[in-house]
Amino acid sequence: MRVETKYDNSRKYYLSVSEAEFDGRTIPGLLVNRYRKKGFMECQTIDLMKFNQRIEDSHQEVILMSDKTIQRLLEDIRGQVPILFRLCESVALLDMLAGFCQLATSGDEYVQPEIAERIAIKSGRHPIKEKVRISKPPRDSRKYWLNDSPADPKERKVCS
Repeated sequence: MRVETKYDNSRKYYLSVSEAEFDGRTIPGLLVNRYRKKGFMECQTIDLMKFNQRIEDSHQEVILMSDKTIQRLLEDIRGQVPILFRLCESVALLDMLAGFCQLATSGDEYVQPEIAERIAIKSGRHPIKEKVRISKPPRDSRKYWLNDSPADPKERKVCS
């Protein structure tokens, strides 16, 4: 007798046997949950049903074990969040400083500030906008102007 094992999400594993295999003979009582479908009989055996149940139970057990493991991991991590947050801040600060160092040493575009009695930026420009403008020219013809920015309260202009 030629029998195929098949799988369906609702019935799980089952057997498929051509009805011609029986050719007038009686169907063995061993085959249960029988369905006739397009010249085939689809059925299961008690052992196959037990096997399907064991698979389902094992699957549920794996899901429960995974959930427990993830919950334990989350509990362990929750206690370390402040440390991880400080670590992330430190890495971000190091990244920013490394970027500044690379920018400062890549050419003579930037100069060391002179320490004096008052703070003033002369011919200042925004480095990010400048880089964006070089790599991708703006659609309109506006130019970026160099700005003088005194930090002395007496020299500030009030916009109305």
